[in-house]
Amino acid sequence: MALCLDCLWQTIEFAILDMLGRIADKPVGQLIGEIHNTEVGIYVATEFREKPLEEHFELIKEAVAQYDANALKIKVGYQYSGTKDIHYQGVPGKTEKLIPLLRQTYGDDMSLYADSNGYYNVSEAIRIGRLLEEYKYSYFEEPVMYDHFEDIKEVADALTIPVANGEQDQSFVHFRWSIANDGLDIVQP
Repeated sequence: MALCLDCLWQTIEFAILDMLGRIADKPVGQLIGEIHNTEVGIYVATEFREKPLEEHFELIKEAVAQYDANALKIKVGYQYSGTKDIHYQGVPGKTEKLIPLLRQTYGDDMSLYADSNGYYNVSEAIRIGRLLEEYKYSYFEEPVMYDHFEDIKEVADALTIPVANGEQDQSFVHFRWSIANDGLDIVQP
């Protein structure tokens, strides 16, 4: 059995933060900084990119119904930037059809989010981001590679939809630069 030292340190760090929050009788977020959102939306996430649109759509509807969800995060593009050299590049035009289909199906009461896992380059991310804006999606996660923070800022500057990034990034330098330069709207460390 292998021991993950990073996991051990992360567990200890969270335990200490939890303990400090309990001592101060405050949520951990208030120990670190100001809390901007007091409620966290729970969403259903889908991963059916390689399926034809109709099958993908049916799987999404099943997942939403199963969990009685009022928020949904879809994957756009194919996989992630590391799959661009794969012969199969997904179903052409599927993303462009899925984005409006979900809004039309669920209406404005459903919060919709999109995640490309860094699949797009800057110009394609902006193109897809504008489509997401048109259909009132709430945010666009990892529109380009997570560690290309100047590209992320370029996308964020071109769009009005909030851009999220960080779930894969472990660089405080990137976070600091992105926050200081208004390169992110939603930080996901």
